[in-house]
Amino acid sequence: MLALLMGAFYLETTPADFRDGQWDPLIYVSRRLQVESSNPPDSGAVEIYPRFDANRDGYYDLLSAVAAGGSGGYIRVWFGGPNGYSSTNYWQAQSDSGGNMDMADLNLDGWPELIHSGWGTDGGQCTIYWGRPTGYSASDTTRLPNGRAEAVYVYDLDKDSYLDILLAGDDGNFYVYWGGPSGYSQANRSTRNLSTVGHNIEVADLNKDGWPDVVLPTGSAITTTTTVLWGDASPRTLSDNPTWSDNSETWGYCHGITLGDFNKDGWIDIVRSRYNRTFTAHTARIYWNNNGTFSNSNYTQINPGDCYGGSAAYDFNGDGWLDLVFFRGIAGEGTQFQLKMYPNTGSSPYFRDQDTIPFGPSGWYTGGFVWDFNRDGKPEIFANNGCGFGLQSYVLWGVRLVGSSVVYDSIQSLPVIDDHHGGFRECGNVYNRSSYAWYESGVFSHPNLQREATLSWISWDSVEVGAEVRMYIRTRWDPSSPWSAWRQVNNGEVVNEAPYFPARDIQYRAEFVWQNPAYMPWLERVKLETQALSVEEASGDVPAKPSFGSGKGLIWVSWPGHDGRVSLYSADGRRIGSRELAGGRAEFRGLTPGVYYLILGEAREKAIVR
Repeated sequence: MLALLMGAFYLETTPADFRDGQWDPLIYVSRRLQVESSNPPDSGAVEIYPRFDANRDGYYDLLSAVAAGGSGGYIRVWFGGPNGYSSTNYWQAQSDSGGNMDMADLNLDGWPELIHSGWGTDGGQCTIYWGRPTGYSASDTTRLPNGRAEAVYVYDLDKDSYLDILLAGDDGNFYVYWGGPSGYSQANRSTRNLSTVGHNIEVADLNKDGWPDVVLPTGSAITTTTTVLWGDASPRTLSDNPTWSDNSETWGYCHGITLGDFNKDGWIDIVRSRYNRTFTAHTARIYWNNNGTFSNSNYTQINPGDCYGGSAAYDFNGDGWLDLVFFRGIAGEGTQFQLKMYPNTGSSPYFRDQDTIPFGPSGWYTGGFVWDFNRDGKPEIFANNGCGFGLQSYVLWGVRLVGSSVVYDSIQSLPVIDDHHGGFRECGNVYNRSSYAWYESGVFSHPNLQREATLSWISWDSVEVGAEVRMYIRTRWDPSSPWSAWRQVNNGEVVNEAPYFPARDIQYRAEFVWQNPAYMPWLERVKLETQALSVEEASGDVPAKPSFGSGKGLIWVSWPGHDGRVSLYSADGRRIGSRELAGGRAEFRGLTPGVYYLILGEAREKAIVR
């Protein structure tokens, strides 16, 4: 018989379709509709949420927030260009004094919004400057009261496909303005009191349970603490979220959070720095993530000095390990400090005081971050300079860690009075700062064996600007079987070869790669079509021979529609065991690397386990 058993057609295009997957901390499932020519009203996409190019001219823009107090406060966007930055090429608006700033396309119109925490005046109000083709305007804003928030962070905390605005208030409250179809308002806000919270907020799924976790600097002038607010399935009810807090160090505000996988064990660690204007607060700690948990005894303590501006992570010497740079300063004190580099040694404890390197101009640093602004392979450091004294912030061009020295090509000054935190967000993958993020779909399962699959998709990417969506699939026989390796596919390509087929379960993976963060790729639609084994194939008339394959610690045999016993022998002829074909498949697991031989009826096959 030549009739086909039922194949399958799967389409992912709405937020609900995409939300059953898992994704990188840089990714969220949005409601964007820009590339598809047709789509249901409930459109969906997978995209990277932060933005770094305010005017969409292809260059990385920098953010400053002046803490002059009262009507003297303002925010400033330094526009990048082919020759870097200029003391005259900026947009400015009067604003509440100082605090953090962030950028994201909140309304999905293609133009990023500028979000300022609003620390300082009027009781503290966050301001959203709505992005538009003609640029930002002080008359086109939304104001959100927040208890004098020093820190702001944009993230889809409740995974409803609307970006939320997270704020750390000086009044001790953590505020979340929930995004929605009607925008942002006090009526759609949650709070939780955490004593004192300040610069800066970070978010990632630290325990890999599928819900984002929030890391905040908490405590007071006499007790330094860090709090992890663990995400859960009821994210809008902040009061029931469990927390972890580190043990308090006395005399010092916690003032700076950095996330990264500093020991390369696949888990995100926490760096906490601090300062105190009256008593010294020289220590910082790296809290090591142990399979999704933190402990008051599992940390490395270092002594970078008072760090009003926190820290940033980057691999400055290209050895594959994230190094740390600390932005040192004390609010209200006249003492100046250089930046300080802590190279990652690549082995425990990873960071040591004897390896530190002070570098750069002396200042009163309030924040900063690292990225390769001009894409020449050498990263830059933007350092906000203020603490009540600074007259300019700095761009250090071409910073490298060479042996025990930090070298850089040049320093550029950007005139701004008392730059207080400003833009803090570190570009790149949270784990390692690479230009890369990922999304993995849910599992597409079929009760019948499928013999092939075709994956096609609609995305925005561009080879010309180095923005790319790369797609992969993997398969397995059934839920009790191991997955195949990921196989990259072209758009519309048919995959039917072993070891990927036959199979019942299929999953796809999207990898988002970029060279210039002004151009971030995104994915709007995925179509997966499968064809089932024919009745002939399933009944055993074909194929005439079994197929064999091997992987890490595994050898498998596939012969749909057939029965029989497979025997496995070592290279020296010892019989290791045998398996009956079950549903046309047999597997040998837990094998050590080496050469093996399989016998199934008259079929003989050599297999290598690596």
